[in-house]
Amino acid sequence: MTRKQLALSADVSERHLANLEYGLGNPSILVLQQVARALECPLAEILGDVTTRSPEWLLLRELLHNS
Repeated sequence: MTRKQLALSADVSERHLANLEYGLGNPSILVLQQVARALECPLAEILGDVTTRSPEWLLLRELLHNS
């Protein structure tokens, strides 16, 4: 997905997305939620929470849950 497509899908300006990519500015939770919805992924993944998708974490969680 291009930045332009993401901007349209998330209803966020392309300039704002570019600034966020380069670590400039502070996004609101609302903007992050809009981007996550547009990318069809959990907000935690946008924030870099590896526990949401990491195969190792999922296996560990399953093992702990079943013990």
